[in-house]
Amino acid sequence: MSGSTQEEDGRARGTGGPQDPRVLSSVEQVRPAWEPCADVVVAEVARRPVGQQEALDTVVRAVRR
Repeated sequence: MSGSTQEEDGRARGTGGPQDPRVLSSVEQVRPAWEPCADVVVAEVARRPVGQQEALDTVVRAVRR
């Protein structure tokens, strides 16, 4: 299983993406949500180039139980 969302901290340190905090996430929020049904292998903030700037994404890879 894998998933990615716009990183919550991207509003302050990144570029692009939604600015509404209700639709943003963080590793600290996503990891506990996945752990009841999957073994989380990676949960990290990834940097993605957007033109001359960077966007921040929350990326999760997990193995379903």
